[in-house]
Amino acid sequence: MPNWRRPQCRRAARCTRPRLGALLASAGGASDLRTSKEVVDYTEDSAGVTVHYTAGDRERADLLVGADGLNSRVRTTLVPGTESHYYAQGHRVWRATLPFDGEIGDGCPVIGHNRTRGTLMRFAQGSCCWVIAQFGHTTENTANPQEEALAKAPNLHDGRSRFALREAILATPEDSVMRNQVAVVPEIPRWAGSRVVLAGDPAHAMSPHIGSGASLGIEDARVLGDCLNRADIAPTLAAYQENRMRRYQQVRAHADAMAVAPTPASYVERFAHYLNWLNTSARTNPATEMGPGGHAERKKLVLSASTSFRYVEPRGIEPLTPALQRQCSAN
Repeated sequence: MPNWRRPQCRRAARCTRPRLGALLASAGGASDLRTSKEVVDYTEDSAGVTVHYTAGDRERADLLVGADGLNSRVRTTLVPGTESHYYAQGHRVWRATLPFDGEIGDGCPVIGHNRTRGTLMRFAQGSCCWVIAQFGHTTENTANPQEEALAKAPNLHDGRSRFALREAILATPEDSVMRNQVAVVPEIPRWAGSRVVLAGDPAHAMSPHIGSGASLGIEDARVLGDCLNRADIAPTLAAYQENRMRRYQQVRAHADAMAVAPTPASYVERFAHYLNWLNTSARTNPATEMGPGGHAERKKLVLSASTSFRYVEPRGIEPLTPALQRQCSAN
Protein backbone atom coordinates (compact mmCIF):
# COMPACT_ATOMS: atom_id res chain seq x y z
CA MET A 1 0.00 0.00 0.00
CA PRO A 2 1.40 3.47 -0.76
CA ASN A 3 3.00 5.31 2.16
CA TRP A 4 2.56 2.37 4.53
CA ARG A 5 5.27 1.30 6.93
CA ARG A 6 5.37 -1.44 9.52
CA PRO A 7 7.30 -1.71 12.77
CA GLN A 8 9.71 -4.60 12.76
CA CYS A 9 7.99 -7.95 13.33
CA ARG A 10 9.24 -10.00 16.22
CA ARG A 11 11.05 -13.20 15.41
CA ALA A 12 9.17 -16.33 16.40
CA ALA A 13 9.56 -20.07 16.08
CA ARG A 14 7.02 -21.52 13.64
CA CYS A 15 6.00 -25.06 12.92
CA THR A 16 3.08 -26.83 11.28
CA ARG A 17 0.17 -28.14 13.32
CA PRO A 18 1.10 -31.81 12.65
CA ARG A 19 4.64 -31.13 13.87
CA LEU A 20 3.39 -29.35 16.98
CA GLY A 21 0.99 -32.23 17.65
CA ALA A 22 3.84 -34.74 17.38
CA LEU A 23 5.98 -32.72 19.81
CA LEU A 24 3.14 -32.51 22.34
CA ALA A 25 2.38 -36.22 22.02
CA SER A 26 6.04 -37.04 22.59
CA ALA A 27 6.23 -34.80 25.65
CA GLY A 28 2.99 -36.15 27.13
CA GLY A 29 3.75 -39.80 26.50
CA ALA A 30 2.53 -41.68 23.43
CA SER A 31 1.22 -44.54 25.57
CA ASP A 32 -1.42 -42.23 27.06
CA LEU A 33 -2.65 -41.00 23.67
CA ARG A 34 -5.53 -42.84 22.01
CA THR A 35 -6.89 -41.78 18.62
CA SER A 36 -10.02 -42.75 16.66
CA LYS A 37 -12.15 -42.66 19.82
CA GLU A 38 -15.13 -40.33 19.60
CA VAL A 39 -16.91 -39.17 22.75
CA VAL A 40 -20.68 -39.45 22.51
CA ASP A 41 -21.71 -38.85 26.13
CA TYR A 42 -20.55 -38.80 29.72
CA THR A 43 -22.07 -39.29 33.16
CA GLU A 44 -20.89 -37.53 36.32
CA ASP A 45 -21.21 -38.52 39.96
CA SER A 46 -19.60 -37.42 43.20
CA ALA A 47 -16.62 -39.74 42.74
CA GLY A 48 -15.77 -39.14 39.08
CA VAL A 49 -16.93 -39.22 35.46
CA THR A 50 -17.62 -42.04 33.00
CA VAL A 51 -16.87 -41.22 29.36
CA HIS A 52 -18.83 -43.10 26.68
CA TYR A 53 -17.40 -43.71 23.19
CA THR A 54 -19.03 -44.52 19.85
CA ALA A 55 -17.83 -48.14 19.87
CA GLY A 56 -19.82 -48.76 23.06
CA ASP A 57 -16.80 -48.83 25.36
CA ARG A 58 -16.37 -46.48 28.27
CA GLU A 59 -13.67 -45.10 30.52
CA ARG A 60 -13.66 -43.99 34.14
CA ALA A 61 -11.72 -40.90 35.26
CA ASP A 62 -11.54 -38.23 37.91
CA LEU A 63 -11.98 -35.40 35.43
CA LEU A 64 -12.99 -34.91 31.78
CA VAL A 65 -11.50 -31.89 30.00
CA GLY A 66 -13.40 -30.99 26.85
CA ALA A 67 -10.81 -29.61 24.41
CA ASP A 68 -12.56 -31.10 21.39
CA GLY A 69 -12.78 -28.09 19.14
CA LEU A 70 -15.42 -25.82 17.68
CA ASN A 71 -18.08 -28.54 17.40
CA SER A 72 -17.44 -29.92 20.88
CA ARG A 73 -19.60 -32.85 21.97
CA VAL A 74 -18.53 -32.23 25.55
CA ARG A 75 -19.79 -28.63 25.41
CA THR A 76 -23.17 -29.44 23.90
CA THR A 77 -23.66 -32.16 26.53
CA LEU A 78 -22.65 -29.83 29.36
CA VAL A 79 -24.70 -26.90 27.99
CA PRO A 80 -27.32 -28.10 25.47
CA GLY A 81 -28.23 -25.73 22.66
CA THR A 82 -24.74 -24.24 22.29
CA GLU A 83 -23.91 -25.48 18.80
CA SER A 84 -21.46 -23.38 16.82
CA HIS A 85 -22.82 -21.01 14.18
CA TYR A 86 -21.39 -19.00 11.31
CA TYR A 87 -20.01 -15.56 12.07
CA ALA A 88 -22.94 -13.15 11.76
CA GLN A 89 -21.15 -10.46 9.76
CA GLY A 90 -19.67 -12.95 7.31
CA HIS A 91 -16.05 -14.06 7.53
CA ARG A 92 -14.31 -16.29 4.97
CA VAL A 93 -10.76 -17.60 4.97
CA TRP A 94 -8.66 -19.04 2.13
CA ARG A 95 -5.38 -20.77 2.98
CA ALA A 96 -2.85 -23.38 1.92
CA THR A 97 0.48 -24.91 2.91
CA LEU A 98 2.91 -25.79 0.13
CA PRO A 99 6.61 -26.33 -0.64
CA PHE A 100 7.98 -22.89 -1.43
CA ASP A 101 11.61 -21.75 -1.41
CA GLY A 102 11.05 -18.27 -2.86
CA GLU A 103 11.45 -14.96 -1.07
CA ILE A 104 8.47 -14.27 1.19
CA GLY A 105 9.36 -10.84 2.53
CA ASP A 106 9.25 -9.90 6.20
CA GLY A 107 6.45 -12.32 7.12
CA CYS A 108 4.31 -9.54 8.60
CA PRO A 109 0.58 -9.74 7.92
CA VAL A 110 -0.96 -7.02 5.78
CA ILE A 111 -4.07 -5.10 6.79
CA GLY A 112 -5.60 -4.12 3.47
CA HIS A 113 -8.50 -2.23 1.99
CA ASN A 114 -12.10 -3.46 2.00
CA ARG A 115 -11.59 -5.38 5.28
CA THR A 116 -9.14 -7.85 3.74
CA ARG A 117 -6.23 -9.35 5.70
CA GLY A 118 -3.40 -11.47 4.31
CA THR A 119 -0.16 -13.11 5.37
CA LEU A 120 2.58 -15.39 4.11
CA MET A 121 4.88 -17.15 6.56
CA ARG A 122 7.67 -19.68 6.19
CA PHE A 123 7.83 -22.99 7.99
CA ALA A 124 10.80 -25.30 8.33
CA GLN A 125 11.78 -27.83 5.65
CA GLY A 126 11.17 -25.45 2.75
CA SER A 127 7.43 -24.96 3.15
CA CYS A 128 5.20 -21.94 3.69
CA CYS A 129 1.63 -21.10 4.62
CA TRP A 130 -0.47 -18.31 3.13
CA VAL A 131 -3.79 -16.98 4.36
CA ILE A 132 -6.35 -14.54 2.99
CA ALA A 133 -9.11 -13.46 5.39
CA GLN A 134 -12.13 -11.41 4.38
CA PHE A 135 -14.60 -9.75 6.75
CA GLY A 136 -18.10 -8.97 5.59
CA HIS A 137 -17.99 -11.63 2.86
CA THR A 138 -21.57 -12.33 1.80
CA THR A 139 -21.23 -13.40 -1.85
CA GLU A 140 -21.65 -17.00 -2.93
CA ASN A 141 -18.59 -19.20 -3.42
CA THR A 142 -17.36 -19.97 -6.91
CA ALA A 143 -16.06 -23.34 -8.04
CA ASN A 144 -12.44 -22.20 -7.74
CA PRO A 145 -11.22 -21.03 -4.30
CA GLN A 146 -7.77 -20.19 -5.71
CA GLU A 147 -9.33 -17.62 -8.06
CA GLU A 148 -11.30 -16.18 -5.15
CA ALA A 149 -8.10 -15.74 -3.15
CA LEU A 150 -6.33 -14.12 -6.09
CA ALA A 151 -9.23 -11.71 -6.51
CA LYS A 152 -8.63 -10.46 -2.95
CA ALA A 153 -4.89 -9.86 -3.47
CA PRO A 154 -5.29 -6.33 -4.96
CA ASN A 155 -6.78 -5.24 -1.64
CA LEU A 156 -3.40 -6.01 -0.05
CA HIS A 157 -0.95 -4.57 -2.57
CA ASP A 158 -0.64 -1.49 -4.77
CA GLY A 159 0.64 -3.50 -7.77
CA ARG A 160 3.78 -1.43 -8.21
CA SER A 161 6.22 -4.11 -7.05
CA ARG A 162 6.56 -7.85 -6.60
CA PHE A 163 4.03 -9.37 -4.18
CA ALA A 164 5.21 -12.67 -2.66
CA LEU A 165 1.78 -13.59 -1.29
CA ARG A 166 0.23 -13.51 -4.77
CA GLU A 167 3.12 -15.61 -6.13
CA ALA A 168 2.55 -18.22 -3.43
CA ILE A 169 -1.17 -18.38 -4.25
CA LEU A 170 -0.37 -18.86 -7.94
CA ALA A 171 2.11 -21.65 -7.06
CA THR A 172 -0.53 -23.53 -5.06
CA PRO A 173 -2.31 -26.44 -6.80
CA GLU A 174 -6.01 -25.60 -7.10
CA ASP A 175 -7.10 -28.65 -5.12
CA SER A 176 -4.81 -27.67 -2.21
CA VAL A 177 -6.55 -24.37 -1.45
CA MET A 178 -8.86 -24.57 1.57
CA ARG A 179 -11.86 -22.26 1.77
CA ASN A 180 -13.86 -21.95 4.98
CA GLN A 181 -16.67 -19.88 6.33
CA VAL A 182 -15.68 -18.98 9.88
CA ALA A 183 -17.91 -20.26 12.66
CA VAL A 184 -17.93 -19.26 16.32
CA VAL A 185 -19.13 -20.56 19.68
CA PRO A 186 -21.91 -18.56 21.36
CA GLU A 187 -21.23 -17.09 24.79
CA ILE A 188 -22.06 -19.89 27.23
CA PRO A 189 -23.34 -19.59 30.82
CA ARG A 190 -20.89 -22.04 32.36
CA TRP A 191 -17.65 -23.86 31.60
CA ALA A 192 -17.74 -26.63 34.21
CA GLY A 193 -19.82 -29.30 35.84
CA SER A 194 -18.89 -31.30 38.91
CA ARG A 195 -16.33 -33.47 37.03
CA VAL A 196 -16.25 -31.91 33.54
CA VAL A 197 -14.61 -28.71 32.32
CA LEU A 198 -14.06 -26.94 28.99
CA ALA A 199 -10.83 -25.42 27.67
CA GLY A 200 -9.86 -23.73 24.42
CA ASP A 201 -12.16 -23.52 21.40
CA PRO A 202 -15.08 -25.46 22.93
CA ALA A 203 -15.48 -22.65 25.46
CA HIS A 204 -14.62 -19.54 23.49
CA ALA A 205 -13.95 -20.02 19.76
CA MET A 206 -14.20 -16.59 18.15
CA SER A 207 -13.43 -15.23 14.72
CA PRO A 208 -9.63 -15.47 14.33
CA HIS A 209 -9.17 -11.76 13.62
CA ILE A 210 -7.89 -11.16 17.17
CA GLY A 211 -4.95 -13.50 16.55
CA SER A 212 -5.10 -15.05 20.02
CA GLY A 213 -7.19 -18.23 19.83
CA ALA A 214 -4.33 -20.71 20.28
CA SER A 215 -2.47 -18.65 22.86
CA LEU A 216 -5.59 -18.12 24.97
CA GLY A 217 -6.33 -21.86 24.78
CA ILE A 218 -2.82 -22.54 26.06
CA GLU A 219 -3.50 -20.03 28.83
CA ASP A 220 -6.63 -22.02 29.77
CA ALA A 221 -4.53 -25.18 30.09
CA ARG A 222 -1.93 -23.44 32.23
CA VAL A 223 -4.50 -21.93 34.58
CA LEU A 224 -6.38 -25.23 34.91
CA GLY A 225 -3.17 -27.15 35.57
CA ASP A 226 -2.03 -24.67 38.21
CA CYS A 227 -5.41 -24.83 39.90
CA LEU A 228 -5.39 -28.64 39.95
CA ASN A 229 -1.98 -28.58 41.62
CA ARG A 230 -3.31 -26.39 44.42
CA ALA A 231 -6.66 -27.91 45.34
CA ASP A 232 -9.11 -30.76 44.82
CA ILE A 233 -11.37 -30.89 41.79
CA ALA A 234 -14.48 -29.14 43.15
CA PRO A 235 -12.78 -25.88 44.25
CA THR A 236 -10.50 -26.06 41.21
CA LEU A 237 -13.36 -26.06 38.70
CA ALA A 238 -15.22 -23.31 40.52
CA ALA A 239 -12.15 -21.05 40.60
CA TYR A 240 -11.17 -21.86 37.01
CA GLN A 241 -14.66 -21.17 35.67
CA GLU A 242 -14.97 -17.86 37.53
CA ASN A 243 -11.55 -16.72 36.34
CA ARG A 244 -11.93 -17.74 32.71
CA MET A 245 -15.47 -16.47 32.21
CA ARG A 246 -14.57 -13.07 33.65
CA ARG A 247 -11.50 -12.85 31.41
CA TYR A 248 -13.33 -13.87 28.25
CA GLN A 249 -16.06 -11.31 28.76
CA GLN A 250 -13.31 -8.76 28.19
CA VAL A 251 -11.73 -10.69 25.30
CA ARG A 252 -15.10 -10.91 23.56
CA ALA A 253 -15.70 -7.18 23.96
CA HIS A 254 -12.34 -6.44 22.32
CA ALA A 255 -12.99 -8.98 19.55
CA ASP A 256 -16.42 -7.55 18.77
CA ALA A 257 -14.95 -4.05 18.53
CA MET A 258 -12.23 -5.19 16.10
CA ALA A 259 -14.70 -7.15 13.98
CA VAL A 260 -16.71 -4.06 13.09
CA ALA A 261 -13.75 -1.69 12.61
CA PRO A 262 -14.60 0.20 9.39
CA THR A 263 -11.04 1.09 8.30
CA PRO A 264 -7.54 -0.37 8.60
CA ALA A 265 -6.59 2.50 10.90
CA SER A 266 -9.49 1.89 13.29
CA TYR A 267 -8.76 -1.85 13.30
CA VAL A 268 -5.15 -1.22 14.29
CA GLU A 269 -6.14 1.21 17.02
CA ARG A 270 -8.55 -1.30 18.55
CA PHE A 271 -6.00 -4.08 18.15
CA ALA A 272 -3.40 -2.01 19.98
CA HIS A 273 -5.78 -1.45 22.90
CA TYR A 274 -6.44 -5.19 23.02
CA LEU A 275 -2.74 -6.12 22.98
CA ASN A 276 -1.96 -3.67 25.76
CA TRP A 277 -4.78 -5.09 27.88
CA LEU A 278 -3.76 -8.69 27.09
CA ASN A 279 -0.10 -8.18 27.94
CA THR A 280 -0.83 -6.24 31.10
CA SER A 281 -3.47 -8.63 32.42
CA ALA A 282 -1.36 -11.72 31.72
CA ARG A 283 1.54 -10.63 33.92
CA THR A 284 -0.15 -11.99 37.03
CA ASN A 285 -0.76 -15.72 37.15
CA PRO A 286 -4.58 -16.02 37.42
CA ALA A 287 -4.28 -19.33 39.27
CA THR A 288 -2.92 -17.54 42.33
CA GLU A 289 -6.40 -16.12 42.94
CA MET A 290 -7.35 -19.43 44.52
CA GLY A 291 -5.27 -18.61 47.59
CA PRO A 292 -3.14 -21.08 49.56
CA GLY A 293 -3.88 -24.77 49.37
CA GLY A 294 -2.25 -28.15 49.46
CA HIS A 295 -1.34 -30.32 46.51
CA ALA A 296 -4.04 -32.81 45.60
CA GLU A 297 -3.34 -36.47 44.98
CA ARG A 298 -2.57 -37.63 41.44
CA LYS A 299 -5.78 -37.75 39.39
CA LYS A 300 -6.77 -39.58 36.24
CA LEU A 301 -7.82 -37.15 33.53
CA VAL A 302 -9.43 -37.80 30.16
CA LEU A 303 -8.73 -35.10 27.59
CA SER A 304 -11.20 -35.04 24.72
CA ALA A 305 -9.49 -33.19 21.86
CA SER A 306 -10.22 -32.74 18.16
CA THR A 307 -7.73 -32.45 15.32
CA SER A 308 -9.67 -29.75 13.49
CA PHE A 309 -7.55 -26.95 12.08
CA ARG A 310 -8.36 -23.40 13.07
CA TYR A 311 -5.97 -20.82 11.77
CA VAL A 312 -4.93 -18.04 14.14
CA GLU A 313 -4.26 -14.83 12.24
CA PRO A 314 -0.80 -13.40 13.10
CA ARG A 315 -0.47 -9.81 14.16
CA GLY A 316 0.34 -6.96 11.83
CA ILE A 317 -0.20 -3.24 11.85
CA GLU A 318 -0.08 -0.24 9.56
CA PRO A 319 1.37 3.11 10.66
CA LEU A 320 -0.85 5.56 12.40
CA THR A 321 -0.08 8.54 14.57
CA PRO A 322 3.40 8.48 16.17
CA ALA A 323 1.83 7.92 19.60
CA LEU A 324 -0.20 4.93 18.43
CA GLN A 325 2.74 3.50 16.53
CA ARG A 326 4.83 3.64 19.73
CA GLN A 327 1.95 1.96 21.54
CA CYS A 328 1.88 -0.89 19.01
CA SER A 329 5.67 -1.24 18.96
CA ALA A 330 5.73 -1.58 22.74
CA ASN A 331 3.92 -4.90 22.37
